[in-house]
Amino acid sequence: MIQVDLQQQSFRQVSMVMNLQENRQMEVENTFALQVDYAEDNKACMALLRQAVKDKDKPEEFSVELVLAGLFACEGIETQEDKKQAHVMLYEALFPYAQSMIASMTVAAGMPAFLAPRARLDPEKIQIS
Repeated sequence: MIQVDLQQQSFRQVSMVMNLQENRQMEVENTFALQVDYAEDNKACMALLRQAVKDKDKPEEFSVELVLAGLFACEGIETQEDKKQAHVMLYEALFPYAQSMIASMTVAAGMPAFLAPRARLDPEKIQIS
């Protein structure tokens, strides 16, 4: 059975551009990338979640980007398929911290809280390198 336990998390990078020129509707684009480095024995890993929310048409007017690092203790990871399952679990463990930071930053900038949507990850589509 695969298990990942978050031991520590920290934001490595947080940036925001808030330069709205007019009161208008925005189409917001939400993207992410997850990079995971495992210890040789697969008993620990470091995950970096890059989360970005930006105006699809004018990212120079509104964007929030962050990089969140998580250190995890791991159990039961033996194969590439196990790593794919672990990637989903790692994302699900880190995402609430990223979502909360994005919401806090938009509120601090005078906007309504923006709750970035959680991605639905399919382990079969995850590429392990």
